[in-house]
Amino acid sequence: MPDGENAKKPRVASEYAGDNCSKLYRTLPTEREAIMKVIFIFLALHVLTLGFGMAIDLMTGFSLRDSLSNLKNPFEVMSAQERLIVCLFLIAISAAPFLPSLTKNSSRKKPNNGKRN
Repeated sequence: MPDGENAKKPRVASEYAGDNCSKLYRTLPTEREAIMKVIFIFLALHVLTLGFGMAIDLMTGFSLRDSLSNLKNPFEVMSAQERLIVCLFLIAISAAPFLPSLTKNSSRKKPNNGKRN
């Protein structure tokens, strides 16, 4: 591991391959543990969001059956305007990764083959 203040410090145990740092190796999370932590956070947020939506439906007067139906298929309860907004939002999200490459290609200057203007 390089010395110095700007040296990259390992974040997971597998980055210590070859070092004899057994105590430090045991304290760092493995890559599998890091992935499991991300999955757990995702699932926890998903369950909390579903519970919040169900609670809102129940507080507005829907029955439990209607609330579960709304959670199962949210597009059935959307109006045409809401569907349009969701579609535009999904298009914007899916197009965002491609925008830098499109603007980079259009902003390139054409070579002038050594000619002066």
